[in-house]
Amino acid sequence: MQNVSEETFDCIIASSLTVVMPACFDIPEYWVTKIPSHWKDGCIFSWMCADNISTDSQCGQDFVVEYLSDISANRLFLDLGANDGVTGSSTYRLEKNGWRGMLVEPNVKLFPSLVANRKNSILFSCAVCNVMGVMTLQTSDAHTLGTLLNDRESYQFQRLSRESGGIQNIQMLPVPVMPLADILNTYREIFDSYPDFLKIDVEGFEIQTIESLVNTSCNPSIIEIENNERGSGVSNMLLQYGYSLEIVMDLFVEIWSLRECDKKRLARLLS
Repeated sequence: MQNVSEETFDCIIASSLTVVMPACFDIPEYWVTKIPSHWKDGCIFSWMCADNISTDSQCGQDFVVEYLSDISANRLFLDLGANDGVTGSSTYRLEKNGWRGMLVEPNVKLFPSLVANRKNSILFSCAVCNVMGVMTLQTSDAHTLGTLLNDRESYQFQRLSRESGGIQNIQMLPVPVMPLADILNTYREIFDSYPDFLKIDVEGFEIQTIESLVNTSCNPSIIEIENNERGSGVSNMLLQYGYSLEIVMDLFVEIWSLRECDKKRLARLLS
């Protein structure tokens, strides 16, 4: 792939992974690597959706999910880390288009907005973890970020501190935590099926979440995961279970699928 300016970096199908970002982009210190090993030739790299595409998500994920969806699927979603249900939501537009699903959000301060914004979805107030109980969510009124990790050297804590205006603004909230397997059991009781689309935004518990997922009989056809650090821990498991990375959006949002898609057509639609 050639060096490209931010203005021309709209949507590219990688043919050589020497550069997969705008040349002017300043690489964050917390990236594990510039080019993760699971980013392959043939994957789409999209900076943002074209102006003519209707999207309510952060960078067009909802549009891509609908493109990748099997028309015969149940059109069910599970949104882990739902925020207020609207801001940058990958599932808000899906719900408006007839999808059904469950929203999981641990921050109790966001829950009133979530209740008001998403009246047609099932709401769960908890964090996803590998245990059942109560843990401390570190968050801030200045930002909707939140993490269960209390390691001050971790990327998640450093980012929260930076975007909240300093460590003095970080708050500690006790929140219920629940393993994904238990959430999925409840999900299936409600919808009589597992989700077709799983969105994972769990700020540091991605590997535990995927480990829990693969130990169930749930196989979402599409998985979106925020890979802020650009590690390959989660990808190794997803590749093992038959998923392929279809598109990387906004430099860190990865969308995986069990079904191959027409990438050239999707790239044209996004450009």
